[in-house]
Order: sequence, then C-alpha cells, then structure tokens
Amino acid sequence: MHVRAALTVLLLAGLLQPPALAADLPLSDAQELRSRLSKALKSRKTPNADIIALLDAAQKTYGHVVADPLPPKDDGSEPTKRERASHAKKFAAAERKWRKAIEKSYFKALTLKKLSRAKEPVNERLEVNLKAARALGGTRPNISPRIMDAFDKRLFTVKDYAVDSRLYEEGFETLAKLNWRGSVAWLRDEVLMADRRPDRKNRTVAALDAMNRFPLQRAKVRNETVKRLIRMFEFVERQADFGGFGDAQAVSGREHTNRAWIPYWKELKPLVIVTLRHFATDPVTHEAPVDYKRKKKLVHVADYARWYGRNKRLGRSPWIEPPREKKK
Repeated sequence: MHVRAALTVLLLAGLLQPPALAADLPLSDAQELRSRLSKALKSRKTPNADIIALLDAAQKTYGHVVADPLPPKDDGSEPTKRERASHAKKFAAAERKWRKAIEKSYFKALTLKKLSRAKEPVNERLEVNLKAARALGGTRPNISPRIMDAFDKRLFTVKDYAVDSRLYEEGFETLAKLNWRGSVAWLRDEVLMADRRPDRKNRTVAALDAMNRFPLQRAKVRNETVKRLIRMFEFVERQADFGGFGDAQAVSGREHTNRAWIPYWKELKPLVIVTLRHFATDPVTHEAPVDYKRKKKLVHVADYARWYGRNKRLGRSPWIEPPREKKK
C-alpha cells in the first residue's frame, strides 16, 4: 500500500511517467488525474507531450479504478456490513461519473486543434487527436455513435485546415475495434464516396481499410455493402479501365475525356476489390465468389456486378448467417 501511495505522489507531482502507473488507482487519485487532463486540454500553451502523457495515464487507469479505503473510526472498531455496502454504492456511482468525464476528455482531445501560422496551416494537435482516437478504442461499443457524430459534425466540416488522413485511419479503426452494430452502415453510406478530391479520397481509403477489419457482419449488412460498392465504383472502373462506355462511345465518335479517374482508381481498386471479396465470402464455406463460367476469382467490379445479379437473394449463399457455436 505504501508503494502505491508513493507512486501516486510521484505521478501527480509530474516526476513519474504514466507507463509506470500501477494497475489499480484509488478513485481520489483518478479524479485528480482527470482534473489535470481537463486543465491541460483547455490551455493552448500545454505541450502535446504533456497532454499525451495524461491521456496515456487515463487510458491505463480506465477500468482499473478502485475505491479509497474507508476512513478509520474514532473508536478503532471495524466498519459494519451496512457501512461497507453504502461505501461500495457511493464508489460505483462516483466511478461511473469519473469514467464518463474521462470519455468526455477523450472526445475533446479527438477534435482539439491549434493551427500553425503558415500559408496552409496544419493542426499542431494532431498527435493528441491520434492518441485520443486510440484511447476511445478501449472504452465501450455504444460510444461509437458519439465517435461518428464527432467526425460528421467536427472533422468532416473543417475548412481552416486539412484533416490528416491518419486521423481518419485511427478513428475508423477504433470503430472496427468497438464493432457497434451501426458502424459498418455509417462507413458505407456516409463516408464512402467516389470523389477525387484529396480529403474525400482519404476518407474513402480509410473507410475501406477499416471495413475489412470488422468481425463477420450479418447477411443483410454484407449484402447491402456489396451492392453499394458496386453501384458506387462500377462507373469509376469503366472510366479508368475500360475507356468510358466502350462500343457506344466508339459509335458516337466521342473521345474519352475522364482520364483524371485513372490515378484515383489505380489507388482505390485493390482496396475496393478486397472489400467486395471480404463481404461476399460465404461465412460457412469461407469461399470467395468466382466467375460462374470460368470458375476464376473475380478481379473487377464489373465481375462482381455480373455475379451479384445472379446471387443477390438473401437466404442463399453467401447471404446466410454463420452457424452459432454451441455453448459448452
């Protein structure tokens, strides 16, 4: 107990780095830690390293806060059963309040900004943003809607600087780690877009990468995802890989004028095909779809479009639910 007290004093004095934090921390010390984090986030003068150290300490403490011991009685007697129960109840309520306050600090850190003085300013708090995104991955799945809301209302609407693509990667990977039921649909319907603008492209690349990290989804979600990817990228593939509209274009005599799609599609195509294969793989046989004539794997979005036209009915492979594991 004396060792823990000494560690806590050193931590709060700033003489000990957070990685050396004990596994469990008394609630009173955890509350002091949260207070320091809150103050650090409010000051523009706080160095990134100090904020990250406090975030790291809070992350290690999350889920490992213990109650402070009951104060000794004047007569030296032991606490009664009723007094212990009351103490435990108060601790549970205070710990929930502390955890929500820490989560609030994570969200503030996720969107914290301090712009550099340059012609094209950058956010000097990026490292803090990235640390907060990773910390949120160790919280609760039902916090995911708040993460999506932070991206929708704060990060996707930024106009005074360019959001670094690494923040999209970390944020979307956190959603995959938490695996809340609506996250895939949000990435699919609200983030993915066939748009060549750098920020939109960065979002799409990060979203595709994250979607492949989610555990197996229900049949309807996988079906809708494959359909959405085909509708979104079949036209782009046609422009970049197949010279526009083929025979129709040749007959009209018009030249292909959408070559700007070529570098975009060169970067995105591998990710799109991998994502299509991931969501179209049979959860029972673990076999990816193949061309029904040549029996070869599908390598173009157009291949998946033809395949999907023949295999889109729910309840048939691969749009079936995996067998549930029997409980021992």
